[in-house]
Amino acid sequence: MSTVPGLGAVNTWASQHHERFDGKGYPFRSHDLSFSSRIVAVADVLTAITDNRPWRNGRTNAQCLAVLDKLLFDGTLARMARPDPA
Repeated sequence: MSTVPGLGAVNTWASQHHERFDGKGYPFRSHDLSFSSRIVAVADVLTAITDNRPWRNGRTNAQCLAVLDKLLFDGTLARMARPDPA
């Protein structure tokens, strides 16, 4: 496998996007996630749940946040994904 110079950090973020804070994610089962990896993980779940798919309609923001909470994502990042209550 070759690497692209200067993108080592991006490789780490992408490779950790299925990790969970309780260590039950994959492929590393890591408890130690960088803040950037956490952002990518939350964005991945948010997009996967709220986007329309050929087999289902996208879920609401409230449903997405319930999944984020269940997956034990960083509460700060999950709150940042919440729509403004105004």
